[in-house]
Amino acid sequence: LLIVIKFFTEIIDNEKIKLDDKVTCSENAKKMGGSTMLLDTGEIRTVEELLKGVAIASGNDAAVALAEYIGGTEDDFVKLMNDKAKELGMKNTYFINPNGLPIYDWTKKDGDPKQNHSTARDIATMTKNLLDDYEEETIAITDCKLDHDPSRDCNYYNTNPLLHLHSNVDGLKTGYTDLAGYCLVFTDKMNSDGKSDIDNRMIGVVMGNWCK
Repeated sequence: LLIVIKFFTEIIDNEKIKLDDKVTCSENAKKMGGSTMLLDTGEIRTVEELLKGVAIASGNDAAVALAEYIGGTEDDFVKLMNDKAKELGMKNTYFINPNGLPIYDWTKKDGDPKQNHSTARDIATMTKNLLDDYEEETIAITDCKLDHDPSRDCNYYNTNPLLHLHSNVDGLKTGYTDLAGYCLVFTDKMNSDGKSDIDNRMIGVVMGNWCK
């Protein structure tokens, strides 16, 4: 989902789309499982609302809606994702969809899932690139602990627990599947020289963590 945020901050910055652009959610987006915004077929949301849904609520449906808006189809957007991964030097990363969910083939034994592949180093590389170029825009969303949805009168709570535990943590993204375990990319503002100004940032990546 981080690379979806990366794509949209870039194209917004290049004025190809705007935050208030309207996106019509498809049946394909609606049927996504896992964490979602509970989008309905034909529901119209702004790019900004969907980006918040991706970053704060880990909305798998929001990621697909955004992917289809830019790529035309989910598959075409995934091609763009893989091209971007190569451009950033993510040598051990391959995407099969925009939301990170495994795709199960039930015609094979035990489903034989196809999976997105990446490494902690590649995720850190992508995160650094994102923050180097769009730190302010990204943190403005990922530092938000709660987002209220007036259309449904409901709240989306940020899935990053470190935001509530450490005051300097201001992002960035969580993820979970049965195959990958609990994953987290976090950023921590640091003051290494004892002055009042914050001048450093630590990026941490945890992958495949299992809680018992």
